[in-house]
Formats: sequence, structure tokens, C-alpha cells
Amino acid sequence: MIKFTANTDFNFDVAVASIVTSPSSLTKRASAKDLLKFERTPGQTDLHIIALGAYEGTGYNRNGDAFMEDDCRKNHHLFKAAGRAVHRHHKNKPADPKYGTIKAAAYNEPMKRIELIVGLDNDKCADILDEQEKKGYTNWSMASKQAFDVCSWCGHKAKTDKDRCDCIPAKIGELNKQGVMCGMINLNPRWFEISHVGRPADRIGMSLKLASDDQRIKPMLPSDYLKIYDGFQPPDDEFIISKKAADKRELLRKLAEMEKHVDAIAEGKGKNTSKDLFLKRQARLKKSPKMEDKDIDGLRQHEPAKAMRGLADNGVMLSPDDFVKYLFGNRAKEDVSHGMKTHLPHVFSKLEEEGNQEVVNNEKFDPAGLDLLPKGLKELISGLTEGHSMFGEPSVRRVMRITIELGPKGDDAELKPKEAPTKNKADEKLAEVYASYKLAALHHMQERGTLTDEVLWNCLIQNR
Repeated sequence: MIKFTANTDFNFDVAVASIVTSPSSLTKRASAKDLLKFERTPGQTDLHIIALGAYEGTGYNRNGDAFMEDDCRKNHHLFKAAGRAVHRHHKNKPADPKYGTIKAAAYNEPMKRIELIVGLDNDKCADILDEQEKKGYTNWSMASKQAFDVCSWCGHKAKTDKDRCDCIPAKIGELNKQGVMCGMINLNPRWFEISHVGRPADRIGMSLKLASDDQRIKPMLPSDYLKIYDGFQPPDDEFIISKKAADKRELLRKLAEMEKHVDAIAEGKGKNTSKDLFLKRQARLKKSPKMEDKDIDGLRQHEPAKAMRGLADNGVMLSPDDFVKYLFGNRAKEDVSHGMKTHLPHVFSKLEEEGNQEVVNNEKFDPAGLDLLPKGLKELISGLTEGHSMFGEPSVRRVMRITIELGPKGDDAELKPKEAPTKNKADEKLAEVYASYKLAALHHMQERGTLTDEVLWNCLIQNR
């Protein structure tokens, strides 16, 4: 079940949104500023948004929805972890424009509410920022997914609006003889999106409901909102949120920006800075030999999470060809990796532009396990490090050997994609899977403190 919750549906006794000009502006709003860690971004204005209140602090909202404090405390981080961009009127399909990012989320214990820091793109959100300046607040709507909601009167669990009890929506806002208000309790909501709305979708306020006998007036249910937000695309039923998604999303964003720089050098638009010269020299890594079949077969014999950990610990990332062989073994055909490779030079930019969520939530290739690696696996990977590691010393020595063997020419050509991307969806999907693998490896290096910009550049060169 999808729920839409407007921040104006709660009474917070303070403006629901405010521009962050300095730390003192957060202090004045009694915000959870110590938990809202974020950095300024060029071209963006940061907004502090009070997203929603916990039932224990604000009760039901004006539409009869309750969000319990334990769930707010446990799940508030999903706003950021979901990796969804900021939208307008819940038009959130991949092709729809994005207007900013959720930089931080926190649960304010004393005030019992969830707060966000949202970075709005200045060039796309001039009207929103103008509205904020003039009115002192802006309207925001949050989307969450939960398995069901629970009627506070009869305890019925409704998975859809077609599965409602007799209490909902007819009795919402009324008190029974025990003094319990009729409403919908939303258990374990997974928040994944926020949108600016010109004004909240029309719904009846709780106070008006209590004072009215007009049965034509009723709160809005999820199905009513979905008719209004016709551009909304709910997450898949398999929708999950990885605890590592937020970190991977930041890595994805950085790699997308770095891809653009590599493109500029490949097109002869570099400025011959030290970074450009480094990339031209490192482009020779593309001449590194492929792994031998026996080594890939050896990796395949071990638990994947441990093999991934051993490789990442040594800075080894499987090349596109080696990755396909690792996945499919002897069944791998050369044309499979060939088609995938045409999508790799810009794969991170494409995934970032589309706001792809699956790739940052994919945990299939995450290195794992705290126990010792098997002796045979350690010896195998140790033998691969010098010829395949992306870390500084092994990669530098490899570049020197390749330069001696092949000569110093042809650097720029090594960065330029040789073919346009194929039209084959299977090739495109496999490229996304490979990107998921690389994000998992890079994230592991980041956690261990071994990830450097040099490793990231080498990772991108390998994609070309």
C-alpha cells in the first residue's frame, strides 16, 4: 500500500519548511541539527523540511493517518537511503526531471518528528524558492510504502482500499465509547520519495470531520491520491532498501561526474593538467592481460561474498570480460561481453541520470564475512594482485611495463569508446549488473579506507 502524507497535514507550531542560511537558523527551529549532517552544494539552496510527526507527538494527521514513534525512529533514514530525487506533484518516472536531492534525514526525539535537509537546484526551483521567501513555507508531500494499515477501532489490516473495514473511511475522526479515535495506523512505513506540491491534495480536515454530519465529506484514501498524482510510479513489489544504498548513491554520483571528465579527454578537450596527463598515462591499463580461465574457475569454486571480499581487499576489480566469465563460466560467449562493453563508458552517468534505485540496492556482489579467507583463495588472489590490482603501486608498475612493451603512443585513443551502444536490452541490463558489482567493490574499499580517486579513475578506464 502506498501512502501520501503532506507536511501541512500536521500541526507543528512552526513553519514546515525553511531555507537553511546558517547553523543558527536550524537552532531557532529546534531542529535535530546535530544529526542533520550535510554539505553545501554549488548551485543548490538547502531547505529544512519537517516531513511528518510521530503519533506520540502529534497524534493522527488531518487525514486520519498515524505513524508510530518506533517506526519513525527506525525508518527515517530511508528517505535518504532510497536514493530518490526530489520531484514535483509526484511525477517520479525515470524520464521525469529531478529537482534536487535529499541530503540528510533525522528523527527529532524531543519534538517527535522526522526532519529532512533537501538540496534544491536553483535553476530548476526558482519558483519554489520564491514561494518559500514570500510565504515563509512550502508544501511537500511524502510517499511511503507499507504492507497494510490497521484500523484503530477494529484492528482490521487493509492491504488495499478495496479491502477496507466498515470503519474506514466512514468513521475516521470519530471517538468511540472508550475514547479511541478512528484512524489508520501505518506500521513499518518505508519512505522513499518527497515531492513539492503547489498545494496539498484536497482532503477534509479532522476538525471539520468531527463537526460535520455530511457523509459526502470524507478523508482521502490512497486510491484517491493515486488518481490525482497520475504521474506517480510506485516501487516494485520487490522494493528493498539496502543499508549501504546511501553510500553507494554518493559513489555513483561521483563516478558519473568523473566519467564526464574522461569523456572530455577522450574527445581532445582536456587541458593537459596533471590530472589529464595522469589519465592519459593510466589509459594504458586497458592493455592489461585478461585473467586466465583457470584463475576465474578457481574464484568460482569459493563462496562469492568471500571471493568478492578477497579481490576488493587487494584492489582487484574483474574486467568486463572476466566478470562475464565469472558469472557464466564456460557458457560465456564473446559476443555477450562485447555487447555489454558498448554500454559501459557512460554507464554510471546513465544510472545517475535515471535515478536508478536497483543498482544501489543490489547486495548480490557485496563482499562479506569476518572469518578468515580459505588458504587456497588467499593464495589465488595474491597471485592476481600484481597483474590486476587497481591500487597505486601495482597499477603504476603495470603501466610502466606496458609502456616499455608497446611504446608511449595512443593514449587518447584508449579512452575513446570504439562503438556506439547496442540496442539490445540484455546488453544494457548486463552493464547495469556490472556497475552494481563495481559499486559493491568500491564501497567495500571505502569502508576499509583504501579507496582513492586514483582507484576510481582506474575503475572508469577499465570500463572503456
